[in-house]
Amino acid sequence: MAVTRIGILGGSFDPPHAGHLMIAREAKERADLDTVLFIPAGEQWLKEGQDVAPATHRLAMTHLLVGSTPAFGVSDMEVTRPGPTYTVDTLQELRQDSPPGTEYFFILGEDSVADLTLWHNPQELVTLCRFIAMPRVDGTGRPDLTAAYDAIPGLRENVTILEDAPRMDVSSSSVRRMVESGDDLRGIVPDYIVKYITAHRLYGVGGAD
Repeated sequence: MAVTRIGILGGSFDPPHAGHLMIAREAKERADLDTVLFIPAGEQWLKEGQDVAPATHRLAMTHLLVGSTPAFGVSDMEVTRPGPTYTVDTLQELRQDSPPGTEYFFILGEDSVADLTLWHNPQELVTLCRFIAMPRVDGTGRPDLTAAYDAIPGLRENVTILEDAPRMDVSSSSVRRMVESGDDLRGIVPDYIVKYITAHRLYGVGGAD
């Protein structure tokens, strides 16, 4: 039976940037993935109360980022799902609609592995996918994953850490600050996304839609 290996890159994508593409490309190559699916979050319960751009804009910008990149795709399943966004629900839905032999690999930062105990139903999540973890950018050392491994049976065996993977020292929050300050985003955010941000007055550009 043929096996299809699908990477999942979730997040706010608020806004998406070149670092997201780098992460996806590195995970695809190093983990021998057939494709990487970008899934912008809808209503993120862990970020409740935070100022997040409307999901329609984040989804549109993610489509612009991915464009026609081979083996990359975008799903609106979390944006269109009512209520809070839970990764476990997303993986359950994906697996229900997948042919036999499909394997899922959730791509995240190594720090997020340490925080998996805070996620909704992490024990079931471990049964639905494997994890590909990217190291910290800031060089402050490796996070201690012992507590997460002890709290979630099977997690340790399902995590692959790409220890020497290249990373860009950029985050969506730093990009938003740069937009507000009028800083040069070349090399960090593609021009077509910068134009989208300007056209829709996101992140303090002439007021928000």
